Amino acid sequence: MTLTCLTKSPTRSKTLKLLSADLVKRDFISLLQQVVLGAQLSKSGVDLLCQNQKSILDLDLSLCSRMTDLAVLSVCQHLTHIKKLNLRRCQGITENGIRALRQLKHLEELNISHLDAVTSESVEEALGKEPRPSLKLLNVASLPLSWKAVVNIAASLPNLTFLDVSMCTGGINDKVYR
Repeated sequence: MTLTCLTKSPTRSKTLKLLSADLVKRDFISLLQQVVLGAQLSKSGVDLLCQNQKSILDLDLSLCSRMTDLAVLSVCQHLTHIKKLNLRRCQGITENGIRALRQLKHLEELNISHLDAVTSESVEEALGKEPRPSLKLLNVASLPLSWKAVVNIAASLPNLTFLDVSMCTGGINDKVYR
């Protein structure tokens, strides 16, 4: 499906895959529900997408090399009802972007794995300070999480059914699972 075809019949589109896209046009897809974006979408492209497609419920930004905290802030500001968010390996995201995620109260699935500039404290602040009954799947693999942060996060997620803490380097041990 080409971009021209997508813009001519926007009400039928539920999924969009943009590989190496640098721009998202204003009139793109009005009823978009799921977006999977490639590695070259810019933060301004994400901002434009979020401002104009507020009905997005599932956004996969994994491996987007240009994603920064500003893109995360745009998601938090404009996509307040998003249910699934994947930020895996978005190396421009820091602890400030992670802290902003606390604004997303309707998340059911969150993947923030493999982020190099994230701290245990920022993840705990975003996810472990207040109850989040809607969050069921959390992937924090390869983050420097302390066992205390994992315990606090798990305690605030009463309906959690999947938690990936593989390769976490901050002292996770058997104590977490007791």
